[in-house]
Amino acid sequence: MNKQTFIGNLSFDAKAGKINNIDYVSFPVACNSGYGEKKKTEFLDCIKFGASSRLVDILKKGTKVYASGDCWTETFEGKDKRKVRLDTLEILGQRGSVENI
Repeated sequence: MNKQTFIGNLSFDAKAGKINNIDYVSFPVACNSGYGEKKKTEFLDCIKFGASSRLVDILKKGTKVYASGDCWTETFEGKDKRKVRLDTLEILGQRGSVENI
């Protein structure tokens, strides 16, 4: 596994669930790199195990987060998807807000 650290914005609202009696929250994050014509956006599917389901009230589309965790690539229907199992998650702010959370 590789470790990845990134800052990005949620591209959809977070969803809560439970696997083997372990709560989790999952959400996609859009991360930008480069600038001008070389600007590129990468989408990462993130999952945080042991997270409170109350996070779904905070993690809405556009929320800026700092995150770090183990990443891997899965291929589904011919498309590669980047997945990240988060160790660290910090909420930096929400779209349209001035204050950090």
